[in-house]
Amino acid sequence: MGAQFAQCQPSHPPAAQEPDPQEIAHLTTLLGQQQFAEGASTAEEFTKRWPDHPLGWTVLGMCLTALGSFQDAEPALRQAVQLAPNNAAVANCLGVVLKALGKAAEARSVFDQALSNDETFMEARFNLAQTLRDLDLHDETLKELRTVLARRPDDTSARMALAHSLKETGALAEGEEQYRALANHEATRPEAYFHLSTVKTFTREDADLKAILALLNRKPDRPNDRIHLHFAAGKALQDVNDDPATAFVHYQSANAMKRAALHYDVRQDVASLAKVQRHFPNAQPLVQAPWGDGFGPSPIFIVGMPRSGTTLIEQILASHQQVSPGGERTDLERSAKALEAKTGVPFPAWEDALGAGEAEELSGTYLGALHAVDPAARWITDKGRKNLKLLGVVAKALPGAKIIHVRRQPLDTCFSCYTQLFAEGNLFSYDLLDLATYYTAHQSLAAHWEKVLPSGQLRSVDYETLIAEPEDTIRGLLEFCALEWDDNCLHFHNTARPVKTPSAVQVRTPLYRSSVGRWEPYKDHLAPLIQGLSNGSLWVPGSAIC
Repeated sequence: MGAQFAQCQPSHPPAAQEPDPQEIAHLTTLLGQQQFAEGASTAEEFTKRWPDHPLGWTVLGMCLTALGSFQDAEPALRQAVQLAPNNAAVANCLGVVLKALGKAAEARSVFDQALSNDETFMEARFNLAQTLRDLDLHDETLKELRTVLARRPDDTSARMALAHSLKETGALAEGEEQYRALANHEATRPEAYFHLSTVKTFTREDADLKAILALLNRKPDRPNDRIHLHFAAGKALQDVNDDPATAFVHYQSANAMKRAALHYDVRQDVASLAKVQRHFPNAQPLVQAPWGDGFGPSPIFIVGMPRSGTTLIEQILASHQQVSPGGERTDLERSAKALEAKTGVPFPAWEDALGAGEAEELSGTYLGALHAVDPAARWITDKGRKNLKLLGVVAKALPGAKIIHVRRQPLDTCFSCYTQLFAEGNLFSYDLLDLATYYTAHQSLAAHWEKVLPSGQLRSVDYETLIAEPEDTIRGLLEFCALEWDDNCLHFHNTARPVKTPSAVQVRTPLYRSSVGRWEPYKDHLAPLIQGLSNGSLWVPGSAIC
C-alpha cells in the first residue's frame, strides 16, 4: 500500500489557523518513511489540536491501515474526506479501507467520488476495478482495467489483474496472452509463468516448460519467485506425466518454502473445529423458515475441503435457470460476527445465548444481503470458506436453507491441495502432516453435521460418484433442492459465469475420469500423508473411500 500512502496527502489544506509547517512536514515524513506506529500517535495528537485539518485525520487513518487496524482507520478517513471532499487521494484512501472491511458497495461509491474529482487518477481507477471484481461486476472490471492500461501500459499490477479477470470469466486465450506479456518483464516473469501454468497443458518439449526450468537454474534471489517457479514446474511435469519423482521434488520444494514463511500452527485450526462441534451438539431450529414463493432467493450452502469439487457442484447448480451463483460469500460470517459483537461472547460459545430473537435478527441480516445479489433467483449458492463451522447457525437461524457437503477421496483431495498455491488462506496445505491433521479434523466436524442435521437440509455427494454417474447424481441434487430437471446442468461446462477459485479452468471442461486416483503415481512420496490419514482412521491402503 506504499503507493497509496504517497497519494493520501491533502493537496489544499485550509488557509486559516494553519499549524506550523515543520509540524506538517514531520507528520508527512513519518508517513513517507513508514514509521506507522509513531505516525499514528503523532497524528492523533495533531487531530486534537487541529481537528479541522484533514492531514492529521488522513495520516492517522493511513498509519492505522498499515498497522492492520482497519476498523479504527475508517472513522479517521471518513473525517478526512468530510474535511477535504474534493481531494481524490483522500477518498481513494477511504475506499481502500472500506474494501478491506468487506464494504465493497460503499467502497465503489467512494472510488467513484475520487474519480469525479480527478478522472485521471489511475490508482483510484485500479482500486475501483478490484472492488467491482469483489461485487462480481466483471464486465465493468475489465473496462476499468483496460482504461488504466490504456494510460499506463507498463502497469504490471493492472495487467496482472486483467489477466486474472480474463481467466475468471473464461476468456482463457486472452488471459494467456496477458500472462505472456507479463513474462516479458523481469520483475513479474516468475509469477506470470506460474499463472500461465494454470491455464494450459504442457508437453515434454514445451518451450514454456524449458523457460521455467531455465529460470529455476538461475536460482532467483526472491523466495516468492522460487515458490512460483517450483509450483509451475511441478504442474508442467505433472501434465507431462513421465517423471512423477521430479514433479514431486518441485512441489515439495515449493511447499517447504511457502510453509517456512508462514506463522501457522495446525493445532489451532483443529481446536477451533473441535470447539464448534462441542458447542453445537444439536441443530434444533429456533425460527420458522420465513421465506417461500415470492419472498426472494434462498441459500444453498456448498461445503467441503478445498479441491474436493465444491466449485464443480456450484457450476452445475448455477447452470440451472432458477439458481444464481454466489461464490465464496462472506455474508454468513459477517452476520455471525455482528451477533458476536452484540452478545459480547466469542463464537462458538455464544450458541448458548442464541435465542429466537437473535436467530431472527441473524436470518434477516443474512437473507437481506442474499436478496441484493439476485432478487429474481429462487436459490443462490453460497460457497463461503468458513461456512462448515457455521452450519449449526444455519440449522438454527436458516432452517429453510439447503446444504450440500462435497466429499472426495482423501488422498486425491489432500494431494490436490498440496499441488496448489492458494491466493489466500488454506495454510494447512503446505505440509503433508498438516494436511492429514487438518483433513481429519475437518471430516470429523463434517461427520458431526451429517449426524445432527436433518436429511432434508443436508445432502452429501461423493465426487467419484458424480464422475461415474453424472446424470443420476445431478438429478438427485436437483430433487434435493426441489428443482425440475434442466439439461444445462448436465452441460455445465458451457455455462458462462465468472469463477474465482483455482478450479476456474477445470469447470469449463466436461467431466473427466483422470482426476480420480491422481495421487497414485506419487504414492512413494506421500508416506507422511498416508500415515497421518491412517492414524486418523480416514484412509488406509486398500480400504474404501471414507
